[in-house]
Amino acid sequence: MVADFFNDIVSKAEFTSAFRAHDLKVAYVRRKYIWDRDKATRVTVAYDPASARDEFRTRMAALYVSSRTDYEPIEPSQSVTRTDAEKMVEDVATWLKEIDVFECITERVGSKAFTK
Repeated sequence: MVADFFNDIVSKAEFTSAFRAHDLKVAYVRRKYIWDRDKATRVTVAYDPASARDEFRTRMAALYVSSRTDYEPIEPSQSVTRTDAEKMVEDVATWLKEIDVFECITERVGSKAFTK
């Protein structure tokens, strides 16, 4: 999102919100590109923070202790299985590899690396 802000794809309001709204950052990972047909070089990014809420809850459960209604603690190891954690790590590794490949090929950063 920082690179997209630098490249005028993300507004200042979105950029500022990203520092407070973690679900926005989670949703941004799954963003879609919308091409402006009149200007082949113009692209906008669409994302839906509401669609990332379940993924965000899983992330939070993996990082923090929560509690049941009777205040009994729920540890991350009770909320997220090893398989879930491995899947999250694999997804991040895949995304980082794709980003690295596109940035090396296009010599651009952020979403523009995928649109050259």
